[in-house]
Amino acid sequence: MPNPLFSTYTQGENRVTSTVIAVLEHVNNQLAEDILEALTDESDLSLVSFDNQVTGVDSVPDAAIKSSTALWFETKTNRDAVDRDQLENHLHALDEDEAELQRLIVLTPDVRLPDEVDEIDDERIVWANFDSLVDTLETVLERDVGNAEASMSVPTEREAFLLRELSRFLYDEDLVSGKE
Repeated sequence: MPNPLFSTYTQGENRVTSTVIAVLEHVNNQLAEDILEALTDESDLSLVSFDNQVTGVDSVPDAAIKSSTALWFETKTNRDAVDRDQLENHLHALDEDEAELQRLIVLTPDVRLPDEVDEIDDERIVWANFDSLVDTLETVLERDVGNAEASMSVPTEREAFLLRELSRFLYDEDLVSGKE
C-alpha cells in the first residue's frame, strides 16, 4: 500500500521526509530515478529493473524484476543540525543491507556541505540541500515531449502537479535559501 500523500507526522523532519518519499512513490519510476540520480550524482541509478530472458546459472527464467539499490535518508529541517554520530550509526546499520548500491542521503537546508558529513570518509554518504532538490524538480518540470531525451521521462499533468506542490511545500517549510 502506498504511503499517504499528506503526511500525518507532526515532527518536522518526519513530516518533510514522508512528504518527499510519498511524492517520489506517486510518480513513475523513471521520474523518481531521474530525481534521485540528480541528488546522489549517480549517472545510472536503477531502483527497479525489468528484464526478460534472464540468464541464470542452470536456467533461463522468462523474466525477472529486481532491485539492488538501498537509498536511506536522513533529513534535517534546521540548519547546522547534522549529527555525526547519528550518520555513523546509519552507515553501520546500512552495512547489514545486502544491496549492491548503498547510499545515505543527508538532506538539509544548509547552504554548504556540513562539516559532520565532510569528516566522514565513506563513499556511501551523499549530501544534498533542499535548494538542489527544488532545482532538480524544476528541471524535470521543464521537460516536454518534443525535446526530452529518450532516457528521460516527461511528467504527466498529475505528476507535474505533485512535483510543483512538493516544491511549494519545501518553500512553505522555509527549507530553501529563499532564492526565487
